[in-house]
Amino acid sequence: PFHIQIFSLHVTGDELRTSLDAALKIGYRHIDTAYIYNNEDVVGEVLSNWLASGRIKREELFVTTKLPGFSHRKAYVEPTLLESLRNLKLDYIDLYLIHVPMGMKRGTGEIYATENDQVIVDVVDHMETWKAMEEIYKKGLARSIGLSNFNLLQLQRVVSNCSVKPHNLQANALSLLCQLYVRRFRKHNISFTAYGPLGAPYRLKSEANESACMPLQDPTVLSIASKLGKSPAQVLLKWLLQRGIAVIPRSTNENRIRENFELSDFTLDDADMAALSNVSVRRQLFLYTWALNHPDHPNTTLVQYF
Repeated sequence: PFHIQIFSLHVTGDELRTSLDAALKIGYRHIDTAYIYNNEDVVGEVLSNWLASGRIKREELFVTTKLPGFSHRKAYVEPTLLESLRNLKLDYIDLYLIHVPMGMKRGTGEIYATENDQVIVDVVDHMETWKAMEEIYKKGLARSIGLSNFNLLQLQRVVSNCSVKPHNLQANALSLLCQLYVRRFRKHNISFTAYGPLGAPYRLKSEANESACMPLQDPTVLSIASKLGKSPAQVLLKWLLQRGIAVIPRSTNENRIRENFELSDFTLDDADMAALSNVSVRRQLFLYTWALNHPDHPNTTLVQYF
């Protein structure tokens, strides 16, 4: 179920209602959100309307949400998921992810407690959190469980010490971990979901990684797109999908939402796949600068694949 089109939600309010409704009409069925996006209630409202009207069945949906960093302690995991389920108006979640590997304190009137622009650290053993995740999986509150933004060593530790292996890992499409997963980690039967598949020019621009933010402008991508009569975005998404990686394109524009979905009428040949894999702009774009001093920070440097 992870190799289908996914609609990612980082927006709120009426903009979200409109874009999610459009995505469902187009055919998206995997909805990716998170507690800290502060939009689960709106997602629940839209999905509830679709379900009540009979336009869609619950078993046709695949809904992902995520455990926030301030709920890593065992006692908080199930209550936080139950709150998400109430927000989403669902009896179970299809995939529940630990959103970040960094445990942190919850603030008063804000999501994370901060001091000098850094989160206040609450170090929690990943295995404590994972054991609680296993419990909500065994109870059927989550049909599958996984990790998000964990680095390779953190992922390996969970895999080596768990009773229920992670079903899914979600990470930045342009990060080192995405490439390492394809090369080394698929043997564990853990599916991979890639966010930021089109880059993230809105996220961070600097001399160090501006090109990495803009893969849509890469000459190789542009050349293949021109040859096939497709957009650069469609080429990048198809490249990931043909490698068995699910993608989370982010857009609120209905035309782009539709374009990102229309990928079934073309295939990248071996030469195209190899050329795209050799594009040397694979960098970590999401640096978590608000938690640089956290001992569980997954990566504090820009990392290239090659």
